[in-house]
Amino acid sequence: MSRNNKPTLLAVSGGVDSMLMACVFTSSNTPAKIAHFNHHLRPDSNLDEALVRDFSIANNIDLVVGHGEDLSGSEEDARRARHAFFAGVIAESEAAKATPAEEATYSLAVATGHHLDDLVESVAINLHRGTGWRGLAVLNRDNYIRPLLELEKSEVISLTKELGVKWREDSTNQSSDYLRNRLRQKTASLSFDTKWHLLKLRHRQVSLLHEITQIINQLNLDLSNRHLYKSLDDDVALELLRHHHQVSLLRTTRPELTRLLAAIRTYQPQKKHQLSNNHFILIRKDDFIKI
Repeated sequence: MSRNNKPTLLAVSGGVDSMLMACVFTSSNTPAKIAHFNHHLRPDSNLDEALVRDFSIANNIDLVVGHGEDLSGSEEDARRARHAFFAGVIAESEAAKATPAEEATYSLAVATGHHLDDLVESVAINLHRGTGWRGLAVLNRDNYIRPLLELEKSEVISLTKELGVKWREDSTNQSSDYLRNRLRQKTASLSFDTKWHLLKLRHRQVSLLHEITQIINQLNLDLSNRHLYKSLDDDVALELLRHHHQVSLLRTTRPELTRLLAAIRTYQPQKKHQLSNNHFILIRKDDFIKI
């Protein structure tokens, strides 16, 4: 279950998928610890935390809990805070390495309970937002593993019931305020064969994405140079610009990148270009920077 039997950080929310994952890991005696992030966005979120805490005690597995503070309630803010918490747990674990020998072998991977229907919904969200072919390369965060990705939600529920594992339902999963929930109503009717085909496409696109990233890194280009983007065709320029944004930790859709590319090519020096996530790009004479 864990890569090379290295310890795994189990991201457990208390929902059916992550509780099944935690049960499978603990039953297999795989080295692991549980991380639970309480967003404090629902009145009953403390009950989720209590469930995860009870599970960790019953199974004698270490638990670390994080707490969200003043989150806006948006999925993006919640996701950012959650992953920042996981990164902090990993950093602390890395700092606690006892010996040089351990340093060579100890590395926490983060395991999440994402399943096949999550993958389909993520693809649908990306296509809805106009992310292009990269929208198929979902659930692809570095150092994360998804052990349930080949299972449908119905299979996850069935297995969890069979094992007698308790879980909690997130009431916000029924809210039409979230795009994912609205799209779920449309993707739920897809056949297993269609979902499986999307999974295979996802694997292929993730592999392609890694190849492109490796090539760009090997080229060692100055990706903030305006003249570079003026000399390349649109498709190549957009790939380089997206890579530059990822390094700068900016999340942008393909339409946003297309508009930014036009600004890089045509704006007069010292003019600002605004991205939809409230970041600004300053276009200078020879380059551009995030401000």
